[in-house]
Amino acid sequence: MSKKRMITRLLSVATAVTVGLSFCACGATPEEPKENRREEAEQKDTEKERKDAEKASISLEGEYKPASFEQRDINSDTIRWMCSAYAIYSAYNDKSLEVVGGLAGDDREWYREEVKEALAGGWGIYDRKDVEDTLEDLLEEGHRKQYKEAVSELKKAEILELSSGEAMVEIAGYDSLSEEEVCKYQTAYEAYQKYGENGIDGWDYCRALQILGDCYQAEYINLEECLDLSLPIAQELQKTYENWDGVAESYLYGYSFWKGERTDDYDSQKRWEVYEELKNMESGPYTVPYDTKLENTWKDGAKAKEKEDKDDAKAGYVSVKAGELGEVKVRLPEDYVWQEDFDSSTGMVLFEKENPEGGVDLSVSYKLRSKEEFPDMVEMEEESALSKEKTRRESAEGKGVFESSGIQTKKVGDLDVSYIMFYDNLDDTSIHEIDYYAWAPIGDSYLLLAEVSHADNKAKELMIDKEGLILDTVFVDIKY
Repeated sequence: MSKKRMITRLLSVATAVTVGLSFCACGATPEEPKENRREEAEQKDTEKERKDAEKASISLEGEYKPASFEQRDINSDTIRWMCSAYAIYSAYNDKSLEVVGGLAGDDREWYREEVKEALAGGWGIYDRKDVEDTLEDLLEEGHRKQYKEAVSELKKAEILELSSGEAMVEIAGYDSLSEEEVCKYQTAYEAYQKYGENGIDGWDYCRALQILGDCYQAEYINLEECLDLSLPIAQELQKTYENWDGVAESYLYGYSFWKGERTDDYDSQKRWEVYEELKNMESGPYTVPYDTKLENTWKDGAKAKEKEDKDDAKAGYVSVKAGELGEVKVRLPEDYVWQEDFDSSTGMVLFEKENPEGGVDLSVSYKLRSKEEFPDMVEMEEESALSKEKTRRESAEGKGVFESSGIQTKKVGDLDVSYIMFYDNLDDTSIHEIDYYAWAPIGDSYLLLAEVSHADNKAKELMIDKEGLILDTVFVDIKY
């Protein structure tokens, strides 16, 4: 059979592209040479065992019930690894890179119906049963089957032995192929040269993880079910490639193969650009160690978290939270009383210290910000501090005393604390006041903000000084 007839025969049965992120059925693979049949049979047996194991693991019993824990309660490198596997999809769609399913806080409710519509339109998923069926189909075949058939035809046509330039010209020279068909074969050639038979496995496995995340957001499955189903897929994906480049690039080759375009065409190229941005991102998804031991870190996670929280609360710690994942715990001396009933839509946590002279109490408040939500959060705080300074100085001009420390830094334990202090003693009021605005990075992802304020009659001494000593109390006992 001529090269042109070989490659055209496959395309006649295998080039239909479905709408949305769905999978295609493909024609039968042409018969292999006799000497390869034994090895192929052994490979099929191994593949069948793997598929049977995967299929058996996809089982959803009963109706949907929320998990007994949230991601922040059980977050781990295993869960971060899973999220990183579909980071290109998340980033391209402006979703969170660190959250299962990419939506956190109020966004989960706001976008739930859109997620359901996408699952229905792209995958035919309308309920829990559809989750099982779709995952089984994707893990059994996906686009890997069609890719391997394309590779088989390229082998028989001896195109895989050619240089890249020669192969692209050779494939483009088949007059019987449409432009889309040419692109599919050219992409298959590129993927095979880089990753062999696993050229687009990452495309199917990463989509499987992404679908599970979306189904969790749609409340077809709960977080525990999502993680239980994701773990064996992530483990298989990790074994297939040596590093994050393999995962991401095979995903991108798969996208181009499914779309029927070259890797340098517009839509594909935009996703490659997203990948490059993610690679260069400080504390980005690919900084999670690729060789992380992927294991169930959420088993009994709710109980362990509940016990930890009870122990911490008993010891006087109070949680300050940000979004779906962020949490630190702060503890102040016993004479600082946590205002548990204080209602703040911004997540602020408030403490007050009673004035022993019966005047105005001292207040300390905390907030936590996520770098993902506020990428320039340190710069934002600096600008905000300087803006406050300017406004207060202008308001105090000609009316009495106003002092500012300017932005200062100090070390408190392991934290690098930045702050600005204001002192007001104005002629038209009966009080004087000291305010501190302070912030300290928590790891690479969060910023802890604190405000300290005390105002009282001018005849009375304030409970805090202008030297920043109060910040040693405010930041010295932080758990994160």
